[in-house]
Amino acid sequence: MESRLNLKHFNKTELADMLRNKEQDIEVLINSYFQEIYCFIKKLRQSAKSQDKEMFLRYARKTAVASKSVCFEIMHVLALELEDCDLNSQSKVLDCIDDMENELEIVKDILGR
Repeated sequence: MESRLNLKHFNKTELADMLRNKEQDIEVLINSYFQEIYCFIKKLRQSAKSQDKEMFLRYARKTAVASKSVCFEIMHVLALELEDCDLNSQSKVLDCIDDMENELEIVKDILGR
């Protein structure tokens, strides 16, 4: 698994390069991310508590893909780590989801939201 040491909370340079420095596109993509991510996290919690592995993996993957698309590097790695969690270890899974929520707060602070 990729080390978090060399990752950024938000790699704005990479996102700007991917979107050819189109600020409007960057803003739309980030806004879309924040409209969906809290639903994904809610679904992750629900599926972890109900031991629904299929739904849990689906939303972990959606979170990873969405986070990568906006260059939220640490959030992306957290979601990938979540995919490898054993649902039988409820406290570990819920701690990881808590870490994701904390990371979102850091990213929001960076973005000034």
